[in-house]
Amino acid sequence: MSKQKSTNFELITGLWKRVSTMRVGKDGKPEVYYVGSPRGLEEGESITINHGDVMHLYPSTNPGKKGSPTWFLKIKRANGQEVVLEPEVSES
Repeated sequence: MSKQKSTNFELITGLWKRVSTMRVGKDGKPEVYYVGSPRGLEEGESITINHGDVMHLYPSTNPGKKGSPTWFLKIKRANGQEVVLEPEVSES
């Protein structure tokens, strides 16, 4: 099932900045990495990146706000529609 949206970007996740306590870079400083989880998925759903889709990484507009992500990962769908994925059911 697909629905037309006013924008053809689909938000996948927010990314939060973390600093490693175990890994150190060549400069002797702790390495920075980003973590996030897909939003709005039900049990058994997955995200599919189709041929022609483009992934975008945008900075947050509220980077200093406590608990808010510093980046957002979005997908621009090639067909301009948000894809609502149905969970796959295996036939046994």
